[in-house]
Parts: sequence; C-alpha cells; structure tokens
Amino acid sequence: MRVKISAILFALGLCALSISTSLAVQPVHWKISGVQDWQKTDRDSIGITGEGRVVLNRGHSRISGFEGLTVWDILETGGRTFVATGDQGTLYQITSGGKAEKVLSILQPEITAMGTNQRGDLFLGGAPDGAIYKVSGKEANLFVDLPENYIWAILPWGSSDLMVATGNAGKLYRVKSNGEASLFVDTEASHISGLIPLEGGELLATTEGPGRLLKINARGDIEVLYEAGQPEVRSPCRDEDGAIYFVVNPAKADKVRGQVMRLSPTGAVEKLWEALSGYAYDLHIDGQQNLWVSTGGGKDSGTVVRIQVDAPDQWTEVVRLPEPQITSMSMSGGVPVWVGTGGLGRVYALEASEAPQGVVHSTIEDAGSNARWGSLSLAPGPNPNSVRVYTRSGNTRDPDKTWSEWQRVPLQGIRGLVPSPAARFLQWKLELGSAASEVSEVDVVYLPANRPPRIQNLSVSELGAPLERGLDRASLNPVGQSLPGGLRIEFQPGAGNGRKDRESANDAEASWVRRFRSVTWKGTDPNKDKLKYDLSLKASDESRWNPVARDLTGPPWVWDSATVPDGWYQVQVEANDGEENQSEQTLRARRSSEPFLVDNTPPEFSSLSFEGSQITGTVSDKMSTIKSIEYSLDGETWRRVFPEDGIPDMSRESFKIQISTSLESGSYTLVVRAFDEAGNLGAGRLEFRKR
Repeated sequence: MRVKISAILFALGLCALSISTSLAVQPVHWKISGVQDWQKTDRDSIGITGEGRVVLNRGHSRISGFEGLTVWDILETGGRTFVATGDQGTLYQITSGGKAEKVLSILQPEITAMGTNQRGDLFLGGAPDGAIYKVSGKEANLFVDLPENYIWAILPWGSSDLMVATGNAGKLYRVKSNGEASLFVDTEASHISGLIPLEGGELLATTEGPGRLLKINARGDIEVLYEAGQPEVRSPCRDEDGAIYFVVNPAKADKVRGQVMRLSPTGAVEKLWEALSGYAYDLHIDGQQNLWVSTGGGKDSGTVVRIQVDAPDQWTEVVRLPEPQITSMSMSGGVPVWVGTGGLGRVYALEASEAPQGVVHSTIEDAGSNARWGSLSLAPGPNPNSVRVYTRSGNTRDPDKTWSEWQRVPLQGIRGLVPSPAARFLQWKLELGSAASEVSEVDVVYLPANRPPRIQNLSVSELGAPLERGLDRASLNPVGQSLPGGLRIEFQPGAGNGRKDRESANDAEASWVRRFRSVTWKGTDPNKDKLKYDLSLKASDESRWNPVARDLTGPPWVWDSATVPDGWYQVQVEANDGEENQSEQTLRARRSSEPFLVDNTPPEFSSLSFEGSQITGTVSDKMSTIKSIEYSLDGETWRRVFPEDGIPDMSRESFKIQISTSLESGSYTLVVRAFDEAGNLGAGRLEFRKR
C-alpha cells in the first residue's frame, strides 16, 4: 500500500503540515499621498494638484450683503459688476467698497441669465415664467414674455437684437429691439444650456436632454457636432485655434462625474479632465491655454480648477470654498475675479496672489491599540520657514478635551519626531505659509502595542467524511479523501485499472481510510505577527490536556484516530506570537473544539442461525448506529438486507435473510457484513446445510 498527501508530507500516527505564511511585524507607516488621500483631508485655503501635491489657494474674500440660495450669473458691463440671484429674483451690483448693493427685484423668483445688446442695454432672464426684462436704472420692465419657462443665455445679435436660449423646450429665439420675438430654431432638446457666437453669423449651442454640442448656421440649420451619451452638455468655449471645450455631466455623479471635453478642429473628441467629486458647471479659457472650470454638487466643497490644455494631468485647485457649488465665474484678464455659489448664494472676490496661509487637517489614524509615535517626514523637503507641522493624540475616536494639545514637530530637514504622547489615535496639522510651499506626502511611523492573536473557525472533520474513487489523471485507482482546510489525502492500495472517474468510494473499499481526521482553524494577528500553534487533545473524562503537536505554522493538522481509544474527545489549539516578540511580550490565544466522536471499532454479529429457509441474526456497535447490512452466499454478489423494523438507525439491529426455496440441498457458507456510521466494517460467517 502506498499513501500520499497532495502538497504535504504525511506520516501515519500524529502528523502536522504547514500551508500558511504571515508577514513579519514591523513599524507601521501611515502615509497620506496622492490625490485620493489628500481629498479625504480637511483643507482651508489649500488646493490639490493633479500630481498629488497640496498648495496654497488663491486668496479670496466673501462679499457681504447677498441674500438667496443661488448665484446664477455674474456680468461685468459698463464698468459695473452685476450679480443675478434666486430664490428672490434679486439683481445686485458690487460696489467699489466690496459690498453687495441691491439694484432691483423682478416678479419671478429666479434671475437665471443676464446679457446686453450691442448698445449696452442690460437684460435679465426670469424663471419659471420665461420672461425677459430690460433694466433701466433701478427698474426692470418686461421686455418680452416667451412661451418657455427658463431663460439660460442672452446674446447680442446684430446691431440691437438678442438671441435667447430657453428651456423646458430647448428653443432659440431672436428678439428684436422692439421686443418682438420669433422662433429661430427648435433643437428638440429639453434645454439649451449654453450659447456662444461663432464667425459668419453661426452659433455654438449645448443642450440638456439629450446632451449634445450643436452648430447652428445663420439660416437656423443644426449640425450635431457631438452627442455625449449623458443628459447634459453645457458651458461651451473656444480657443484661438478653433478647438471647442465643453462640460459633460451625468444624471448622477457617482462612477462618472462632471467632465471637461475637447473637440479638436479635426473632429476628434477627447476627455481632458474629470471632477474629483460631483459636477462641472462654468467653463472658460484664457489666453495662456488654461481652462478654468467650477465644480460642486458632490461630497466635497465647490472648487475652481485650472487645467493646462496641453498637459491636462497638470491641474490645480486654485479655489476651494465652503459652499457646495461654485455655479458661475466672471473673468477679467483671462482669470476669474468673481465667483458665485449655490446651495447658499454668495459671491467671492479672488485675488491675484496666493493666500498668506493654508491649513490641512489629516484624517484620524487608528493604531488599533496604544502606540508609540516615531518620526514624521515630508516630501519633498520643505522650506522650514514656510511649512509647519503639528500633531495631537488621544484615545477617543473623535478629538475632544481628553486629547493632547497640538504640539509642533521639530523638523530637521524633511523629518522630525512626533512629540505627542503614546495613544491609540493620532492626527496631524500642516500649515503652508508661502506660494513656494508644496507637500506631496506626509509619512508617520509608529509602533503599535502588541495585541493577542485570535483563533476562529476551529473544527474537526466529521466522522466518516466522504471519499472519492479515482483521480483526474492516470493512476492505480487510488482512494482520495477531501478534508476541511483544503487538504486531500490519497490512498493507493495496489494496481488498478487506470480509471479517471471521481465517483464516491463505497464503504467496502474505503472503510480502512476513514480513521484519518483533520483539524482546521483560522489564526489571525492584529499586528501581522507570524504565529505558531500548539495542539493538545483530551478525552471527555479527562481534566488534563495532552500535547500532541508543537510549533505548527498553520492548519490543517491530520492524525490517525486509530492511535487513541474510541470515545468523545476535544482538541485545543493555542496560538502564540513568540517568533516576532521577546518572551516577556509574547501573547497567546486558545480555543477548544466542540466534543467529537472517535469510533474505530467495527460492528459485531451475534446469534447467527439457520432454520427452515431463513437466516436470522443480530448486529451491534458500541459507539455508532448501524448504517447498512449486506450478505453474500458462497462468494456471490453482495446483497443488501434491511433490519426487521425496516430502518437501519440503531446501534443494535436484528435482521432476517430469506433463502430461496429453489436452492439445492447441500452445504453453504454465508458471509454477512455491516457498516456503522463511522464507516467501520464488521463481518460474520455462518456455515449451514440445506436439506
């Protein structure tokens, strides 16, 4: 007989095998680097770049005096700056003193667009009634009432006319100087979301529902330049080379977020940039091939991002505001100077230079237990006069008065020791103090306290685990057993017929195999220390655990249960992390299995007798129930016989075998065999003579 265990070494009796590896314990590096990490931090006057750095934002200040929920539009004309707002339909202007001054209110709750004609007259688009008002001093007079509900763009057209983009029906109207309106084109979209003029009396329009980029000629003919496959295209702009840029927004900013697209003069369309969170709103291009896009409506705050057209991966958040949306921008000299917000309607003035200081608060690091803090390092190496780092620690998940005070890390070059006391949680604060200050990574090293290992899912393979006959390769017809823990044992009793099937092995050919049992468990260590395992065994009537295996590196453990008497047993697994820790710091964990039965004793036959044409007998088992009874007469095929009560379900069963009346007179030998639930085979023999 040859015995083989796949992928392990096996020996009869007690045996162990190792199939797991663990990571050595090391100090933990808590790193914050890259765009996604920085996005999770709390930043004040700090922006993120496409290269994963944090830099100072542009300086900005909030203009006081605005009321309402949304700033829809900002327009500079005639030396004045006007702001269109909702939900009170109010027009403001920003005074030279940097304050908001109310100019007027219209009879509709929203002023969604502003525009002028060639003569400089100011017009307002109202919603939800789709009316256009002409401003005269501090009064707004109804100029024209269009059939649609929303006014989204007002452009000068000719010497005194207007082109007006509308929604809930995406139609374009031409409005003459006397207020007479005529339909110029119906895009058959829900909204015309954006409109800019082109040469030769042509227009570039964007739509919502569906999201498309359109070119409209002077006759009102429409050419679809791009269909986005998303519900909204908006905010078109064009550079001096003829490339067109526009925003595409999904219905829900989840897996897909607001995008900035480019349509080249050759007709190729490409995505230049995607918002970190939410949607993109307003889009402009300056004379230096920089795009300026406002964002919001996601999990993060509203931002203004500068994108280099020739290197779109090199983008920078130049403004980040507390409001959830930046809905509009007003440009001057190629850069935004005013921005308006939604969610809470506010206007901010942007400065030409960076803010004097910005602060980044990290997320809270959970060491899992009390930890000793090591070094903190920055990359790239900062100017010590422009970058300061502070830390604090505590034992509550949210910082409170029990935490330590902020303490400055004494940097020497790029590195310094964290001064905060040992605790479970740590947070750092980074202050940037000049335009040259840039940080791409903060790395904190700490050593968590040793924590005990854990043992889970301890189990012992069931009595009489199923076996298969044959393998998926040419073999000598072995018998294989799959045990918990990914273990497979092959038993090869001798030359076979080379069968490759995997049918279940029957009790007769596999009964001697079933004594092999496996113990499996899952050991984990919160410090990722390597673990060693000691196993012990005891009978149910014993009080002391008996060691059976030491220094195992992992499950499963397999043993021949025939080496112990029948009865109820338990296995105990003890894990220790001593290989990675000094003896006084070694921690242990123990877990005991549920009691399991060892039964290697076969059933026994008694009271076998022949009388008339019937053989009777009894079979019994000390530990298990009887599973099946079979007989063979003079070496013929084995035939099954059922107990007298019809069900083999007791540890003692009586049975009867009816001998055929056609059997000739003479001497015969009857062999009976029985299998118990553990798979043990017991046999009996009866010689009888039929007259």
